[in-house]
Amino acid sequence: MTARRLAAFLLLAAAPAAAQEDGWSFRLTPYVWAPTMDTSASIGSDPTAETSTSVLEVLDFAALVTGEARRGSLTIMGEFNYLNLGEDATGQGGLVSANIDLKGVLAALAVGYAVHEDARARVEGFAGARLWSLETSVDFANLPKASATKTWVDPIIGARATYAVTDRVSVQALGDIGGFGVGSDFQWELMGRVGYAFTDTVTAAAGWRHLAVEADRGELDLDMSLSGPFVALDVNF
Repeated sequence: MTARRLAAFLLLAAAPAAAQEDGWSFRLTPYVWAPTMDTSASIGSDPTAETSTSVLEVLDFAALVTGEARRGSLTIMGEFNYLNLGEDATGQGGLVSANIDLKGVLAALAVGYAVHEDARARVEGFAGARLWSLETSVDFANLPKASATKTWVDPIIGARATYAVTDRVSVQALGDIGGFGVGSDFQWELMGRVGYAFTDTVTAAAGWRHLAVEADRGELDLDMSLSGPFVALDVNF
């Protein structure tokens, strides 16, 4: 009888721990990204304006954050980016000066599943959607200012791999493609980062991200890429 009671007690004591291990875990990651912006934009019948510059030189305001929820092999990933940028540009042939103002929201939501996982490595495939909501203005010196606001959603598919080099140091790589003519003509992303875990709750990371899109949305014809380093802080709970 005593043995049965002891066994029952051990099962009850182990149940909460097992539930916690099998439950949801969450991560919130604010980050600072300093990319170079290469943009070619035209609105309506106006000439194409082109620019290449560091975002930090033209940034008016930005809010950047990613997050994820994980349970077992399942991961739900999301991101939100708000950018307000303005930059001098040149027209076709580099003979006409112009100013490009670009502001808007880039947001994404995807569901991933781990196709491989062991004590140190995790490889996931994911699928989801990325929202682009952009207000673009092109102001040539000798033409009336033209602007267009466009919102579209791109389907995306991709993969992410994470490897724990040590108990504290990890590396991660991510890539995705999308658009396929549904929203934009094509969009793609590559990201790599190295993280250092100070505690189980806080990890600092640094890496490189490249995000590019080609879109022909009515009167707006946009070819844009953002590529550069970032620093981030993971908060796990």
